[in-house]
Order: sequence, then C-alpha cells, then structure tokens
Amino acid sequence: EFQVGGRHGNGNGIGNGSSKSSSSSPKKKHSRGSAAIAPSPQEPSPSSSRNLSGGGIASARDADQDVGPWTTPVPLGVYRINFGSGLPLRETPERDSPLLGMLERGQFAEVVETTVKNDRVRARCISTDGGTTNATGKSSVSSGWISLLNVKTGSSGATCVPLGAYVTVSEHGCVVTEGAAESSKLKRTLTRGTCVEVCATRLEESNVVRGLLTSGGYATLISGTGKGSGGGGSSKRDLSSESYLMPVPLGTYHILYEVGLPVTSGIDGRSDVVTKLAMNTRVEVVETSVENGRVRGRICHPSHGWISLFEPSCRWAKFVFSQ
Repeated sequence: EFQVGGRHGNGNGIGNGSSKSSSSSPKKKHSRGSAAIAPSPQEPSPSSSRNLSGGGIASARDADQDVGPWTTPVPLGVYRINFGSGLPLRETPERDSPLLGMLERGQFAEVVETTVKNDRVRARCISTDGGTTNATGKSSVSSGWISLLNVKTGSSGATCVPLGAYVTVSEHGCVVTEGAAESSKLKRTLTRGTCVEVCATRLEESNVVRGLLTSGGYATLISGTGKGSGGGGSSKRDLSSESYLMPVPLGTYHILYEVGLPVTSGIDGRSDVVTKLAMNTRVEVVETSVENGRVRGRICHPSHGWISLFEPSCRWAKFVFSQ
C-alpha cells in the first residue's frame, strides 16, 4: 500500500549530513555546502533585491512580508540512481573532469555536498559497490561527483530516500541498533505495522540504507540483495533490494472520519484546532511525522495545519495518489 517517493531525506552517514527540514519545525536549516533552488522567479522589490544563483530573485522586503519558503534546499542523504544508463562519476564538480566510473541504475549513493554549476546541481557522493567486495572482504567504496538535477527542466537522475513517517513492513519485524552499523548493540525490535519517524539516512556496506529514528537508534530501511555476476569483463549486476520499512507517501488523501477530523496548528495533536474536515474531503499532505506511534500529516489544502492519518489499529484518512 505504501510506496517510496515524495519525501526528500538528508543524511549524515559515510560522509557529512544534515537534519530533517520542515517549514514548521525549528530544526529547519540550510546545510553548509549545499545548493538551494528558487521554486519560481519573482519580480524584484524596490528594497535589497538580489539574484539567486539557481534562478529567481529574493528580496529583504519579500522575506519580511511573505510566508515563503523562498528557496528549496537540495537535500543531502541517500539517493537511488534511476537514470536508465546510469550516472557518470567524475573527479571534480566540473562536468568535463576525469571520469572515475559509472553509478548503475538501482544503485544507492550518499550525497554529502552539493553545488550549482551552470544549469546543473552537482553532488559529491559516496557509494558502495553493491555486493562486490575487495581483497579485504569489504565492499569497495567510490567517491566523486554526479549531476543530480537539471535546474531548468527539473529532471533528475536520482531519487532521494525520503524522511518522515515509515511503517515496518517486514514479516519478521525490523531490528533497531544503538549505532549506525548493523553489527552494533541491539536496542529493540519493531514489529510489523509499527510506525516510526526517520530523520536522517546513511549508506552502509553492501548497498544497505540505514535510517536514524527520532525515537533513538538506527534501523535498516533497504537492504541491497544484489550480487556481482562475476565473469571477467561482464559488469552487469543484480541490484535488487529488500525493504524493511516503507515511507508513508505524500500526496492526496481522502478523509474517512465521520464526525469531522480536527486540523491542528502544530504537530502535537493537543495543539489548537484550526478547523475540522468533513468526511470525504480530499487533502494534500506535504509532510509526515510520528507522534506516540500515530502518523501525522501536514496539509496545505484545503486548510493549513496537521491531521492524524493513521496508527496501527485505526485509520482516519486513506491515501489516493502521490504528488
């Protein structure tokens, strides 16, 4: 029922990282060394206007008066390569710098730094070579620069592993460890259907994506099961993967609650009620969080605020389609 997509993630794994970004959260910040793209051009105001490197114009007066956001940060964290022919990994941010290799479709890479070069967002990333190991028995690690985003067309060759609310989908549950490594001390086990919130992602050996939980500890989100096919000159590899937790998708939801679903001003369900939504109302969920095991969603239409989506034993809204 759940699918990957919609929510961008910031990671702090093999390299650097940043915390969860939210327009309604005090944790929001731009990471050092990261790109920011203006969502749409604006007319300059008479006071303190300046051009943004990614396109568009920002002004001091607009910032004082408008709600925002005025730019969208390109998130750090783990990405899945989705470009059909893969993405070239190069030595420097320059697109014509020496070629180091190729990241194949389906492979994961952790983006640790971004910059803008002309009409491209370039990203420094670190990747493990799937199931292939080196002479020490460990997965080989590659580092270099890829083109992450075309700022003119909005097209991207990689999809970010999202942050926010996740649901445990593995039949055998999911282990939470104290440290980022899978071999670190066991903290607890999540049973199937348990809802948790992921605030950062990182890439471990053998194409394993780990998530830092707001409740403490690390869990495996996706485990790369692909192995190298070996065989001399053949570079084809099975990059299939298995998901242990799945993100709660963003997009359109259908209200199921019969007596009016409260929309609150904050994530906390005890915060002030802004309005109530009638049954069959359709809403746009743009962010998710987990409060005491309950998945909460921030909506931007038809009202602004937070609603309860579901918990393991109850559902107040049904997912219709993604953004």
